[in-house]
Amino acid sequence: MPTKASVVQGFFARFGMPAYATEAPEGAEPPYIVYAPADGAWGQVTSIPADVWLRTDSEAAANAKAAEVSKAVGLGGLLLACDGGAVWIRRGSPWCQAVECEPGLKRRRLNIDIEHATEY
Repeated sequence: MPTKASVVQGFFARFGMPAYATEAPEGAEPPYIVYAPADGAWGQVTSIPADVWLRTDSEAAANAKAAEVSKAVGLGGLLLACDGGAVWIRRGSPWCQAVECEPGLKRRRLNIDIEHATEY
């Protein structure tokens, strides 16, 4: 059975770009997702940021990628089984914020809530 950390990593890795916990490696070029992992136990909710980075001038492309993640989470969230139980991934509030970047680079900050239904 996968660990909580690997289930969360797998969730972020499903969007057609590399996903990195904490920071992108030196020299990595967008597109990629960087998220801040956090842990909890039964009933605890951790709120984590996930930044989607795209090399584009298009606001529409950046918004579309954020919408893709939103659709994957769904209105009721996404329950993923893991060792010791499950994690429930939901949209936080505010869901998505545009973050100012250099020209030709777009960043969307997604707020993700993860409720832990695990014993540890």
